[in-house]
Amino acid sequence: MLVNNFLENSAREFPDKVALICGDDRLTYQEIDKKADKLSCFLKDQCIERSDRVAILMDTSPEAVISLFGILKADGIFLMLSPTMKSNKLEYILNDCQVKALITHSNKSRVVLEALTSAPYVKRVIWVKKPVSISSTLSESIEHQVQTPAVEAESFE
Repeated sequence: MLVNNFLENSAREFPDKVALICGDDRLTYQEIDKKADKLSCFLKDQCIERSDRVAILMDTSPEAVISLFGILKADGIFLMLSPTMKSNKLEYILNDCQVKALITHSNKSRVVLEALTSAPYVKRVIWVKKPVSISSTLSESIEHQVQTPAVEAESFE
């Protein structure tokens, strides 16, 4: 069984059971699964194909978990990167792994934008606003840029 199948099965069998606790916020299996499905559809429609690599550069958060499952559901390969990574190391990893997309919190913009100046494989950056609370949906917090490094953002729903 694949990891994303575990989430789908758990969401079906225990939809209202709490699966993730982060501070005062709680997400059920069903909430994580639905948010991961939305991200998966977006990734498949907009930027990745089967086995493409997608990097996650985020602090420990519910969005990081949702991103991991969304990438797996889109048949991508995830790379979980250290949130304290410097731009030169990020640039090296993006190029060495031929990362097609990057999902990151907006508070990482300086490091990401510096790394993207020499990262030709990255076709899409998905900016997740650093939430105060997870009570807002992931789809409300994601913005993406259409072509790196041009910044043309629209709300992802």
